[in-house]
Amino acid sequence: ARELRSLLKARQALEKARKAQSNSIRGLLRAQGIRLGKVSEGQFADAVMVLVNREVPGLAEAFAGMLQVWALAKAEAARLEKLVQQRSRADEVTRRFEQVYGVGPLTSLLYRATLDNPHRFRRTEEVADYLGLAPRVYQSGDMAYRGRITKEGDHLLRWHLVECAHVLLTKGRDCTLKRWGLELAHRKGSAKAKVAVARKLAVLLWRLWKEEKDFEPFPQAA
Repeated sequence: ARELRSLLKARQALEKARKAQSNSIRGLLRAQGIRLGKVSEGQFADAVMVLVNREVPGLAEAFAGMLQVWALAKAEAARLEKLVQQRSRADEVTRRFEQVYGVGPLTSLLYRATLDNPHRFRRTEEVADYLGLAPRVYQSGDMAYRGRITKEGDHLLRWHLVECAHVLLTKGRDCTLKRWGLELAHRKGSAKAKVAVARKLAVLLWRLWKEEKDFEPFPQAA
């Protein structure tokens, strides 16, 4: 589990390095009065060098060096992502996780590595608490109400689950969970709905793992 988490964190670090380098390049261009605008990842390096050679040719070597670092981080992140996908496809548990709409190889492998053993938890509430997706409970006398989520536990997995919830609600195929999330978004807003769906996903993956069941888009009531 520690090895898998290290692999995923290495990829995450490379992604952060790529984004940081991209932002630094854009910032240096703006300092010269140059705005790059929106460009695709595949055209980023060429677009930068075209502008630099035309507007500030004296800085061409500096930008070329920064773009080499950016390209290396991008390529290595992609290489590790392929490795993650290969490991996910070779594992029965993660293949079961990927049956859930919106959940991909990165989240599946990270969830498996973070929880390690589904039998560590007895109840669904324990899973939500462990991942920091459970709401805080405020009590005063006879009054009690729920607040924001605790955000304790693993930040990386929690972020991935919220991203999966976003994909499910915006692009995912129709299922009971998506309908529930969209109805909640209509009543309380998309931000709260995504967090609530992320909590449902965390519990759903745990049940599929523990009970060795396949995902059912429209489960029948007992």
